[in-house]
Amino acid sequence: MITAAALLALDRWPAASAIETALGHRWIADHGGEWEHFAVNLRLGSGFDPGQSFSAGTRSAAVLATQKRADLVAVRPGEVGIFEIKLRGGLSSVGQLYGYAVLYSREHGPVGKTHLGLIATMLDTDLWLVLTELGIRPYLYPDVPLTLPAGARRIA
Repeated sequence: MITAAALLALDRWPAASAIETALGHRWIADHGGEWEHFAVNLRLGSGFDPGQSFSAGTRSAAVLATQKRADLVAVRPGEVGIFEIKLRGGLSSVGQLYGYAVLYSREHGPVGKTHLGLIATMLDTDLWLVLTELGIRPYLYPDVPLTLPAGARRIA
């Protein structure tokens, strides 16, 4: 786990694009003080083990590559927040968030309250309706630049 200050000091979060990191930084600046500590790119689930016919190294790599990864997890006493970060939010984010909540609870034990949130630059009206109906909080940052900062490269 990491502190809000340490997350803000990172130029690029693990496995995140520059834009996702910028969105995460904005959310941390606005809401980081509400939580005690954080994890980014948190691996969840057992992944896929291709079986004993593969070498131990290949099996281990396959498991790591296929585990689910929550973009941002925030923790405070008796509560956890699980957040997906997207340039443009989509319905797939809803499934990801619900899946992460189940896996987090299974791996870290029961949590008093789980908060789910979607951090994005834009959401369409239908997704807003779905999020509201399901109790997933949207966090919109439309002013986060959609272009990469000077010197940054797109990850292929």
